[in-house]
Amino acid sequence: MPFPPSELQKEIAALSSEIEAQKAILDDLIGRRNRAQRNLNAVLDPMARLPLELQSKIFVHCLCFDEDEGASRPDPKLAPMLVFNVCQLWRDIALSTPELWSHLRMEGSPRGSNHFQLYEIWLERSRSLPVSLTLEGTSVLAADVNYLIDCSAQRVEELSLLLLADPHDEYRIPQLPF
Repeated sequence: MPFPPSELQKEIAALSSEIEAQKAILDDLIGRRNRAQRNLNAVLDPMARLPLELQSKIFVHCLCFDEDEGASRPDPKLAPMLVFNVCQLWRDIALSTPELWSHLRMEGSPRGSNHFQLYEIWLERSRSLPVSLTLEGTSVLAADVNYLIDCSAQRVEELSLLLLADPHDEYRIPQLPF
């Protein structure tokens, strides 16, 4: 037997340590390359050379409001979520443009779902701007609808409700300040 097992175990341990060290070096190099690529993209991006106010206006014009709907939905294929997910620069622009978030269409999602949390975040991003809400669902969602209205009642500029009632339920619209 040319090598005793203890020597082979030591060699395997040493090689494993070296592999882990090389992985750490590789991870660092990949991270540095990715940062350099993002920096290059930012320099080459013509959008980045425009003033922030103009970038924001362009994004606001990206909003596609269906005339029947009158508000945007939290849909990753539509603005503002579409531009929000392009890159860090566009995300920052979207977050600094409350107009992008001032129209919301809520289509019956239970409060416990991620969608409802997204609606709350959406309204927070609109900051203090007046908001237009379009809310659709069944009377089962009445508590959620009331909660959403209560959260933004002082800022609601336009409200459209389409609640399909169960004949056995009674739905009361919350007291609004307007």
